[in-house]
Formats: sequence, C-alpha cells, structure tokens
Amino acid sequence: MVDKVKTIKDHESGNTPYLFPYLQWHRRRLKMRKISLCVAVTILCMSLIAGFSPVSCKQPAEVTIKFVTKIWDTPQAKNNKQLAQKFEEANPNINVKVTTIPWGQAYEKFTSMIMAGDIPHVAEGVDSETGLFDQLNIMLPLTEDQITALKEMGLDEIAFDVSTYSDGKIYNFPWLFWQYCIFYRKDRFQEAGIRIPETTDELLEASQKLTNSKEGTFGFSWRGYGGLSTMMPILMTYLGKTTWFDKDGNCVLDSPEGIAGIKWYYDLYKTSAPPESSSWGYDECSKAFWAGVTNMFANTSEVLKPTIERLGKDKVGVFRYPIGPSGKRYNLFSYLGYMRFKSDNPAENEASWKFMKYLLSEESLKTWADLRYSVPNAKVREVIYREEVYKPFGEELDRIDVIPVTYPYYLPEWQGFEFRSSEDIEALAIGDLTPAEVAKKWADEFTPSMKKFIKSHPDFDPLTGKMK
Repeated sequence: MVDKVKTIKDHESGNTPYLFPYLQWHRRRLKMRKISLCVAVTILCMSLIAGFSPVSCKQPAEVTIKFVTKIWDTPQAKNNKQLAQKFEEANPNINVKVTTIPWGQAYEKFTSMIMAGDIPHVAEGVDSETGLFDQLNIMLPLTEDQITALKEMGLDEIAFDVSTYSDGKIYNFPWLFWQYCIFYRKDRFQEAGIRIPETTDELLEASQKLTNSKEGTFGFSWRGYGGLSTMMPILMTYLGKTTWFDKDGNCVLDSPEGIAGIKWYYDLYKTSAPPESSSWGYDECSKAFWAGVTNMFANTSEVLKPTIERLGKDKVGVFRYPIGPSGKRYNLFSYLGYMRFKSDNPAENEASWKFMKYLLSEESLKTWADLRYSVPNAKVREVIYREEVYKPFGEELDRIDVIPVTYPYYLPEWQGFEFRSSEDIEALAIGDLTPAEVAKKWADEFTPSMKKFIKSHPDFDPLTGKMK
C-alpha cells in the first residue's frame, strides 16, 4: 500500500508521478464511506421496521411514582397537585400519582397503608413517623451526594440539624417548619394596659387579666387536642433542658420541674380559658380568637394570614414564647417533610429523588411561602418575614435567643403517644388526672421505651438524642 502521508505531500508539491496512487487511495476512501453509509441506513430501516429507535435517540423508559400528601385545607391540596403537574411537564417520562389523606385521619390511614404493603415512593411525613418506619427498614436515607445537592440549593442548616436521625442519617427532610408563636389582640392589650409578656408568670397574669367569664371573654384559647405541641415550650423552660431524659435514659417529666411545667399549663386552663376548650384543637382555638371570645392563642405562621384577613392588621400582633424558671427560652421545632421509600426498581428510586429535589427547590418552596408557610430556605422566606408582624417567626428560625427542641421521635412508641397524649391533657383539664399523675404516666411509658432503645443502640446518648 502506498504511504498515505508521503503521497499527499508529494501531490501537494506537484510531484505528479505520485498523483495516480493518491487518487486510487482517495477513491477507495470514498467507496468505504458509501459502504458505511449504506450499512447505517440499512440498520436504521431495520430498527424502525422492528419498532426500535437507534441507541442515540433512545428515550428514557416511563416510570410511575406514588406521592402521598396529608391535607388540612384546600389551598394546600391544590398546591400539591400543581407541583406534581409542573414536575411531570418538565419530566415527561415520570408520572406522579398523587394520593391525599385528610389530616384528621392521617395517622391511622397512612400507618395502615404502610402496614398493608401499599408503600409510596414519596410521602409527606411528620417528624414523629420516622421512628416507627425506621423499625420496618423501608425508608431511603439521603446519600452524601444528595445532602450536598440540597445544601447547594440554599436550604437552611437548621433543616439538616433537626432532621438528622439518631443514626446520623436523614430520612425525612423538612419542607414546612412548625414553630409556635403567640397571637394576641393588640387593641385589647392596649385597652387593659398590658405589655407583651416576657416570662411565663407574666403570660399567665396577662391571660387572667384579659378574662371576664361573665362577659364570655377569656385570656387564652387553650388547646386540649394536640395540646402537647403548645405545651412543649413551657414544659421545656421548666425542665431547663432540651431532653426528657437523663444520661441513663430515665424520663424526667415526673421530676418537680416537669410537674411544675404541666401545672402551669393546667393553671392557664383553669383561670384563663373557656371551660369547653378542654377538648379544643387547632380549628376551635383559631375560631374562638377570630370571634373575639379569646385574646391570645398559640399557632404557626400560616394561620396569621387568615387571622389578619378577619380582624385587620391593627388588631393582631405576635410575640414569641416567654422564658420560664430556667431563665432560658425554648421552642418546639416540629416539621412536615418529604420521605422516600425503597423500591426494587432503581429507576423508581432515581425518579423519587428527582421529584423530592424538585419539591425542595426554590421554585416549589416559593409557592408555599406565598401561602405564608414557614419553609427551609431563608431567601424564599424573605417573602414572608419582610412584614413586621411575621418577624417573630423569622427570629425563631434564625435561632435568636431560643433553644430549639424536638420530640423524641426516634422512639417507635412516640407516634402513637403523640395522639394518645391528647386524652391525658383533656383528663388533666377536667380534673380526672392531676399534673403529678400525668407526669408519672408519661414517665412510666417513656423510661422503659428509652431503656429498650439504648439496649438496641448502645452508642446512643439520651441527652443529645444522637449517637455518641
């Protein structure tokens, strides 16, 4: 064979004796190109006839994932469905099947669904559900790469702190924070000459001063059903610590400090709340405040917008939970997050992560911020907290002079207890249980629960709620 490089060089220099071999080589090259083209066209035609696309044009296989949401109002339900639709539009190979569960039935229905083997790919999960589902080994923890990706999206550090489970992994990542602040009637505070309470004693005194049972007005919308959440900041400032346990795993709720914290909550009911509020939940507490029956109630940021719409900005104010005997101020950092469940199909696991990442994106979280939900992204949250009345919620998330507290949700028994505790709080209000009896009942349940947990997790530290 003629040296291709030499032939070309000689041809370019005008050395004609080498021109013929060069043309022969050039013709052979063109002929091979024609053959290759014919082969390619033949393969393409055969592929199309067989119903297949060429490898280079192959489309991702379609995947369907199930998304379970827990709904308490119409705007929330609508927003969840719109987010799923937008994700599908951007990812045409992924179908999202949305299943909604009414909030009041969420615990029973969602748990029953899981136990029956009807396991979703992504679900809204309350923090308290993590411990129960961990025992079933069905959740997908975030990988280091996925955690890094979320951090690069600008999500708050506190979201990673509170969602890190006892084993150091993250199974349920917050999209909504619930910290309770106290709503109050600014006009009635002014009329009564009451300043914003800074201590638990001042809060109780203000509630009593604003109570006139003969006229049917009361200082506080007391919460019996689900009341543990509004009781927690008071209880923890009496305990003076972020945990319910000592270093050996004994529950300290039945200590003198724990009993005193429960008694404070009982005294608030007896002296400053409507008698029927022994069984009130979120809805009743809100409506009593809107109707002018009560002058204060504890709730979260998304409730402020409808409250202002009903009463007007001039009448509604917000302040943070006060400090107690410990000299420290605490707030409960509870949350609703997104959790992923294992699938035998890797494509479904990948699709569920992609969907979860979208749900936590700035675009998605902004839709919740527009509804005044407290989301784990400081930039997005500025939409809410630029308004003066919302600043107390922002100060809590920024951890200004507050110690965050989380429930001991790593304990499998916690989820059931959180619902059962409402019965005990109502029994406390109507006098069937004393503060000391409630404290002992709860301690008797959680001491063996923690001892059992420590036995199966020898490196667990009850004081921090994390592995040593």
